[in-house]
Amino acid sequence: MRKKGKLPYQTHEEEYELEYGTATVAVHVDALKPGSRVLLIDDLLATGGTAAAAAALVQRLGASHFANFLSHRVEFFSTARKAQAVPREFVGVY
Repeated sequence: MRKKGKLPYQTHEEEYELEYGTATVAVHVDALKPGSRVLLIDDLLATGGTAAAAAALVQRLGASHFANFLSHRVEFFSTARKAQAVPREFVGVY
């Protein structure tokens, strides 16, 4: 998964809301095989928008998103809002 425009092949894209606008993440159309189990890893949980968008892309490719690993949480933002929309366990927030 990368920001829109960073991948050199055909992609699926998912737009999500930020506290100050919108952003888009993309994934190659052939990045995951249907039925694959996916652990999403990110460095930061702020609004939860990136996690929700990435989970939507995983599902679009027919894979199974089973958990998130996040190294840092920004308590200032309302992380529960969008993160709760991702029905998966957050396995490591430090």
